Amino acid sequence: MKNRFLLFFLTLFSFQGFSAHIIGGFASYKVDSIDLVNETTTLSLTFRIFRNAFSGGAPFDRNAGFGIYAFNENQEFELYGVITNLGPDIINSIDPETGSNHVSIESGDYNFNLTFRHGQNYVIAYQRCCRDGNLSNIVDPGESGIAIELIINNEALMQHIDSPALDRIPFTFAKINADFSYDLPLITDALSDVSFSFISPKQSGGVIDANTGNVGCCECVRPNPSICFAPFEDVFFTPSFSPDQPFGGENKMSIDPLNGRMEGEFNIVSIYLYGIEITQSFNGKILSKQILDHTVFSYNTTSLEDELKETDVSLYPNPTTGMLNVELTQNVLSQHPLLEIFNSNGKLVFRKRIIKARDILNLELESGLYFIYLRNEDDENKSVIQRIMFFKP
Repeated sequence: MKNRFLLFFLTLFSFQGFSAHIIGGFASYKVDSIDLVNETTTLSLTFRIFRNAFSGGAPFDRNAGFGIYAFNENQEFELYGVITNLGPDIINSIDPETGSNHVSIESGDYNFNLTFRHGQNYVIAYQRCCRDGNLSNIVDPGESGIAIELIINNEALMQHIDSPALDRIPFTFAKINADFSYDLPLITDALSDVSFSFISPKQSGGVIDANTGNVGCCECVRPNPSICFAPFEDVFFTPSFSPDQPFGGENKMSIDPLNGRMEGEFNIVSIYLYGIEITQSFNGKILSKQILDHTVFSYNTTSLEDELKETDVSLYPNPTTGMLNVELTQNVLSQHPLLEIFNSNGKLVFRKRIIKARDILNLELESGLYFIYLRNEDDENKSVIQRIMFFKP
């Protein structure tokens, strides 16, 4: 019973504190018509945005803005146009595989048509804050937003070839300590070639003007697309994570550049941001580039007979400047658990066997994000139960 107890306990708390946020997005297009006389092409565009709908917060924008930017070979950008006051046409949802009531995924489709002049390349972008503050692999996730962009080269405007499009909500949940294989749910045009690679997601927006919801500055919740131009900055990964290793060294994951298949194994319960660049070519020329920006929740399995009440464990305050209170019920205490704390690089910085129902830890750590684990001494499969922020006084 001891191992099954810890298994459920860690699952119960792994996503605690997760509130409704944007967790990703993807943009695609279909070719409606090509006018060779007037040298224009009309496209139907879809921006699919993903959010965690738990608690009903952070609804999809009903007056979303989209910026269209033209650029040349020297990467010089200019505003081509702005689409405003757009709401989602289609909203879909999926049930979480974890069974956690802290995660409820929805996708919203924003659809519109645009006519492009030939002879230029274009970026179409949607900007919105904020990401989930519990993301473990990027810096200040709760204070920066997302920039979903679609790059369309001039060559694409001359071909009746649609871009790759998502068939359904992509890979979102992954069970730890299990072999993992996932094919991206893409619909692709048979005439084109498509390649895949990990890439840094883009960021835009911030928490300024958070309470009004108005379109404003580039650090606001909803950046103004007429003044907040492409190109957008990459997100900043925390140490031991990178654009081509978005899940870190302990989670071994690879992507096939030819078919986009992701394979590997997750070993740590956490929340990760990742980006996949999808490049479409025809006759050796690049038509478009898309970035799938999305979030993964890795989880442990559980059993109903092992359920514990949320009141069985209490860790506070969070954030802390050094003192951490640990309170366990007798049911938990009887398992003689080890409490371990790891920094964001995966280094063990504190370990203690908990033998009292109420204990006070005096921590001397550097400021930063830390992960607290409980496990049996003979159980090597540790799982995160809570994240804490430590501020050095």
